[in-house]
Parts: sequence; structure tokens; C-alpha cells
Amino acid sequence: GHSMAVANGAAVSSPPAEPMKRDKVMKLMHQVIQKITEGLPAWDELLASGSAEDFFTQVLNLPVEELSIKENLLYVVFLIHVFQSLENPLVRSHALKLVHLALWCNLSEPRLQLELLSN
Repeated sequence: GHSMAVANGAAVSSPPAEPMKRDKVMKLMHQVIQKITEGLPAWDELLASGSAEDFFTQVLNLPVEELSIKENLLYVVFLIHVFQSLENPLVRSHALKLVHLALWCNLSEPRLQLELLSN
């Protein structure tokens, strides 16, 4: 929608060194959730905007302990949608940064083989 166009314009006009503001991150997370809920393509516009890398970085760096209950809920629902969208290569490249190697190292050998063979 219109707000994404504004976000795109802001991403283009602001210097890349300046990180995305928290309220903008929360707004974009809400827009993604809303589009998914409405059955619309949620990631295309964000990924095409060129600000996806900064957006995902800022999402991961959100001070969760400082978020309100409503913001925490938004954050959790957003992350659920991210992991339900792993078929999108660009989303997957950002989401898999959240899955630490230690998780794979702690799987039992049979489970590890099962997971590796199923991919």
C-alpha cells in the first residue's frame, strides 16, 4: 500500500548507515502480518524495497525486554510468519540466521540424519 511506498522512499533517501527506527520496524512487521492474514503476498514489496536486510537486522536487534505486551505479541506472531515463509529464498536467508549451529549439534544422530535427508 501507500505506507510501503513511503517506506521505500525513506529507505532510498536516508543514508544506509542510519538504522531503521523502531516504530518503522514495528509498522512494517504489522503490515507483513496484515497481508499474510488477508492472503496477500506479504514479502515481495519489502524484499523489493532494498531495505529488507536492514529491516531483518533491526527486528533481530529489537530490545525485547523493553517492548510492550502488544509489541511482544506482534514480534512473536511476525517470527512465526517468517518461519512459515521459508519457501521464499530471501526470507529463508534471513530466517536461518536465527537458527544457531548449536541446535543442529545437539540433535541425536538418528534425528540429525532424518533432518538432513528430509531437506
